[in-house]
Amino acid sequence: MAINAPATSERPITIGSFALLRRLPASPAERPGIIVAEAAGRPETPFAERSAILRCFPAPPAGEADPLQEAARKLISISHPHLVPVLEAGVQGTVVYAAEARPDGVALTEYARGNALPPATVARIVADLAAALTHLHSSGLSHGRVTPASIWIDGSGRALLSGLVPAVPQVDPNAADPWGLPEGIGVGLAADQYHLALTATQLITGREPTGPADPNRVVMDGVAERIAVILRRGLAIRPDSRFPSVADFSRELSAAVAQTGEDLIAAVWEALAREDRAMANLMIGLAERCAPDHKDLPLLRLRLQAGAPPGIESLAQALGNIAPSPAEGVTGATVPGQAPAAATPAGADQAAIAALLTPPVVPTSPAKRSNPWITFAAGFFGCIALLVLLIALSLAYS
Repeated sequence: MAINAPATSERPITIGSFALLRRLPASPAERPGIIVAEAAGRPETPFAERSAILRCFPAPPAGEADPLQEAARKLISISHPHLVPVLEAGVQGTVVYAAEARPDGVALTEYARGNALPPATVARIVADLAAALTHLHSSGLSHGRVTPASIWIDGSGRALLSGLVPAVPQVDPNAADPWGLPEGIGVGLAADQYHLALTATQLITGREPTGPADPNRVVMDGVAERIAVILRRGLAIRPDSRFPSVADFSRELSAAVAQTGEDLIAAVWEALAREDRAMANLMIGLAERCAPDHKDLPLLRLRLQAGAPPGIESLAQALGNIAPSPAEGVTGATVPGQAPAAATPAGADQAAIAALLTPPVVPTSPAKRSNPWITFAAGFFGCIALLVLLIALSLAYS
């Protein structure tokens, strides 16, 4: 099945109610065997001029068409705040297809840009996806390919799950697939949990998967052990060794993030970004109790101190409440979504704050030394004048 962008003079390829505009580049994270294309609703259909993403693949033998049509009807009827809606799905001739609304937002692959995301951010994304998957599973459906390529982030920061199709295409089980399952080709709750855990691992570590592997050998440098334990269980080779459900996986991951203080650290960065110093002070105090050895704490302390208002009272309070760590080196932390700040020696920040706390000394001119003869003459003539005044008064009253 070859689908290419039609020339302007050619009649466009149509599948269902949609006309294909152009085929999208293949992604290793996309389902093997599926063609993805941009499409627009045909004028004579209910989806006239509506933008859509269309996925299609060769249809299975004729005897399997009825279950596919039933699954397609379910996909169209299902609705959830974290699911990209399927506009139309079904079987057309030798092609199985599903057309979904083009999401308003940015693809997670663009959002992350290959970088590691804060664990607290990843936990929130996983929670959104787990809610969508739980709804799917309760309807007797599964996704089968949860990857960063199937996730979007909308304008309010919600994660949306896309890429739903009525069935999984038949592929070579021996073909190399970085997102392949340890148990081989399969769908269902355990498969969705594995892919969700693999997605979370990629987002937290910044490393793309290379294929099914022993989860104990997955590189998780810099990841807190409590979080790594949850991720490794979600990646277990045996499906029955994973969590009972994606909701359990998400709940345990969020709890591990909270126990390591990652959610509090993220709250400090957010408070600093909106210049809410009172909230930042509160959150960093809680983070120091929960995770006193967190790598971001020294940077956050310096950022709070350096950004304090110039009033002496507020600076004194900042220094009293947030004692500088003896191990602080240089600042240069990156607030999520902002460019890195220039590195500044910690000592320079402390010196600047100390200077502001020191009351200014107003220079005065040195006092001139008085002439002793002038002082004596002034006193002598003052006494004479007082004596003359007293004599005059006594004569006046005699």
